[in-house]
Amino acid sequence: MSSMTTVIDRWFQNKVAIVTGASLGIGFGVAQALVESGARVAVIGRSQDRMDQTAARLGDGAIGIGANVTDKVHVARMVESTVDQFGKLDFLVNSAGVRSFGLVHETSLHDWDQVIDVQLTGTFLCCQAAIDPLLESSGRIVNLSSMFGYKGRPKGASYATAKSGVVGLTKVLASELAPTVTVNAIAPGAVETERLGPGLTEEEKAPLRAQRTVDIPLKRMGQPADIAWAVMYLLGPGGGWVTGQVLHVNGGALMP
Repeated sequence: MSSMTTVIDRWFQNKVAIVTGASLGIGFGVAQALVESGARVAVIGRSQDRMDQTAARLGDGAIGIGANVTDKVHVARMVESTVDQFGKLDFLVNSAGVRSFGLVHETSLHDWDQVIDVQLTGTFLCCQAAIDPLLESSGRIVNLSSMFGYKGRPKGASYATAKSGVVGLTKVLASELAPTVTVNAIAPGAVETERLGPGLTEEEKAPLRAQRTVDIPLKRMGQPADIAWAVMYLLGPGGGWVTGQVLHVNGGALMP
């Protein structure tokens, strides 16, 4: 029997992944971890130019595909292009997202629809389009939910609802695609990405970080790498007997 370290080292070699929402933050962190581990990755975002730049940042083994995850035609092309380029599909990581904040009685239908469309319907469409190639490869799906799918954050109705919906979709898909494909979700807490105080200096960001870490027992915000490690576990050789689960990665801020 091979040692665990040998299995881990070999596992991601020549695996093929799609990562949506990959131009920044968690999505980019996951794509970077996959490429560095030897996988070939199609990075997905709305702008082809931006995704070409993202793929160039990631280096050999990455291609950029401009696609809107709310458009069924775009999503079908995204999967077809990846399989045409790399010959198969092993992993799908759904990280595309938008957000909109406001009290329920002040939320416009437009803002509500936009968040639900990208976060929930987009995840559904990407999973749906990827089912056949993932069944062929005995692949894996990881969906990005959120701590706020479990915790009623004021002003976050559309976001919390979409992220709760992702959990329900994950469990249904895990049941439908078993025993061939595993389907799990990650529920991150407060993660520091480019969205934290854009344009501010490190000194100016300090009070923002302090505010976000008051309720976190581990006393720091998460980093994209913290989420990438969790995703890599679920995609990796140790995640083969895990399906229909939500892995909470939040520094202890929520202990469900």
